[in-house]
Amino acid sequence: MSEKMPHKNHTAHLCHLRNIGSLEHDYQHFASLVSDGRYLCATCGRVAKNRNNLCKPKPLQKNTR
Repeated sequence: MSEKMPHKNHTAHLCHLRNIGSLEHDYQHFASLVSDGRYLCATCGRVAKNRNNLCKPKPLQKNTR
């Protein structure tokens, strides 16, 4: 039986990938998704390079000091 996803494309989101063990089993791939993060998930606080890897992505503010 397939697992019901909370929304479309959830299988590409960091929260799902973490829950299925991607961080432990494929560290390099997971790290490539978060390195140079540009978006913050308003739900879990994770950061990703691509907005498509987050449930509720918000652009990170650049430090303008």
